[in-house]
Amino acid sequence: MHDAWPRSAGSISTVAPKMKVKFTEKWGSKSMKVEFEGAYKNNRPPHVETTDPENTLIGKVFELNNRRQRNVGDQGAVMYDVQGVKNGKYDAHFTVYFGPADDASNY
Repeated sequence: MHDAWPRSAGSISTVAPKMKVKFTEKWGSKSMKVEFEGAYKNNRPPHVETTDPENTLIGKVFELNNRRQRNVGDQGAVMYDVQGVKNGKYDAHFTVYFGPADDASNY
């Protein structure tokens, strides 16, 4: 019988890589710019709104989880929680997509 899933050390993993952001600099009074290597479409640069008055997040990397999508009229937003980062008493989020709702499922 032929085994359809090779078990050798060279097998390709089907586990998706974890999405992450790296905080780079303060941006405005409430946000910080981040580096992100995934698909991104938003009219603003990659950023996270957070309450970090001492800028202790700069240079640190955090994983993204808990994908959510919200539609407002014909516009859609796709965001992920930034694991371990707060915005006041709430989890901070990173919006990877803001645009036509029909395209939101691609992010």
